Amino acid sequence: MADSGDSGNDTPPVIIVGGGIIGSSTAYYLAKRGVRSLLLESVGVASGASGKAGGFLARDWCGGGAGGPLAQLAWESFRLHSELESELGQSLDYRRLDTLSLRLRVGGQPRCGRPITGCPDWVTAEVTRACRLGDPNNTAQVHPYKLTTGLVARAAALAGSQVRRARVIGAQVAEGRIVSLTLDDVADAAVSTATTASSSTDKTDTAASTTTIDCRSAKIVFAMGPWTSTALGDWLNLAGGSDAVFGHRAHSVVLSAPAGQLSPHALYTEQEGGESPELYPRPDGTIYICGLADDAPLPASTADVVADSNKLRRLAKFAESVSDRLSAD
Repeated sequence: MADSGDSGNDTPPVIIVGGGIIGSSTAYYLAKRGVRSLLLESVGVASGASGKAGGFLARDWCGGGAGGPLAQLAWESFRLHSELESELGQSLDYRRLDTLSLRLRVGGQPRCGRPITGCPDWVTAEVTRACRLGDPNNTAQVHPYKLTTGLVARAAALAGSQVRRARVIGAQVAEGRIVSLTLDDVADAAVSTATTASSSTDKTDTAASTTTIDCRSAKIVFAMGPWTSTALGDWLNLAGGSDAVFGHRAHSVVLSAPAGQLSPHALYTEQEGGESPELYPRPDGTIYICGLADDAPLPASTADVVADSNKLRRLAKFAESVSDRLSAD
């Protein structure tokens, strides 16, 4: 967060740059305390990884174990997620679930006879090893897009927080403080959070207009994910070093299954001599499969992210090999 000083104007007390889970969570928890914020987002709330992730939650998988530096935060995060569905007043597809590690034999025979203990019956591939990683006491899931947009909508309801569809293109600094931000606006004025959260993220935006907002009385939170370091380097010469934020391009597909056919088991798979995709059945009858990450160059924005179509096909084919109840058709 950057301190921008203090001067009287109509700018909200907090400006958040970036509409992913960090920016949305910040807006919500500030709103619970009566603090109004302005969230600046160039494409759409949850348009990046925050809206397309698996939504898996683990209470105590944080690095360093139970006594690690982040363990207490992980436990508190797990608890907070369990409360958000009722707080936001909408379905977030939250539920507790079992979590397994499965070793699969590539090209093996479909499973038959006595199943491996703990392996869900919808896994029909040949399983050579099954290990429990978590249970409903310490693992859960949530729909990331519903969560992120729900947080933003609730922030609007609680404190009048808003989303402005705009791209920050510059920051003006005086005496070590940010005094203004220069924006390329997609819309000419701030619009309600609830409307923007559900708006299209299509690339066919209206022509942008450049404006400047006075930030002298505001605190500024930069929550732009892997774009943060590049942006701060361009605006404030703060990029690089051990604090740099970076990301990997992951791939995912969502397939459907017959209603009631997939039990709540998150699966971390390992193929003998192959890859290790993850599978997350969801309450709505779909299943999310992800993996095959790479280090593709970071595009200009979330609107410019392009998936590798071959990797998407491989993930869908893998899912079909794990369960005969899944189909990419």
